[in-house]
This record gives sequence, structure tokens and C-alpha cells, in this order.
Amino acid sequence: MEHHNRRRFTRLPMDVMAELTTSADRFQALILDISLHGVLLQQPEEMTPLLGEAANIVLPLSSDVKIRLPVSVVHAEEGLLGCQIRNIEVESLAHLRRLLELNLGEPLLVERELAQLLETNK
Repeated sequence: MEHHNRRRFTRLPMDVMAELTTSADRFQALILDISLHGVLLQQPEEMTPLLGEAANIVLPLSSDVKIRLPVSVVHAEEGLLGCQIRNIEVESLAHLRRLLELNLGEPLLVERELAQLLETNK
């Protein structure tokens, strides 16, 4: 898959179930990896994704903390669903940032990528 070569954001491998909601339906989906920029999911078998389709992913971190990710589908192939994060709320961004910092063990790398993301979205 050629899109892997264009990645500029460090991805954190995961194996966590999340809720994926589209305008048409709601699914349970396995998150395979996550970054400040996007999420890679195992595509639910019953889902027929549309490129560019808006969706929401809710990743539970604990019983009272959830990361809410508004996304758009950017690729769907080989049973994988790639989603780009769009307009994330400040609280969810803070949780995502902390999750990446703790698990990647490189807070400066995450800080640099966050600055790059903010610059790109200006």
C-alpha cells in the first residue's frame, strides 16, 4: 500500500475496540493504530464505506474518559479502513496527545507532530 510512504505522523499500534458511527449505522470496530492525524481500523464486515464519508469514532480509555474523533474515510482496502481526523475537540485532542506521549515514550516527538499538524491546518 503506497499511502504508508506518505505518513508524517508516528502511529501507535493498538488492539482496542471502539464505536464507529456513520450517518447510516453504528459499528464496533477494532482500532489497529492511531496518530494525531488518523486512525486505522479493521473494517467491520457489515460496513460498506464511502470515500470521503464523515464518521465518528469513540475510543474508551476508561469508564469515564473517551476520545471522540470526528473523521472522514480516506481509504478502504484489504479489510482495512483508514480515517483522517477532522476538527477534534480540545479535550479529546488532549487525551489523544497524552495517550501517544505515554505509549510512544517520546513527548518531544508528539509535541513536534502536534505543531506540524496545527501548522498544516492553518
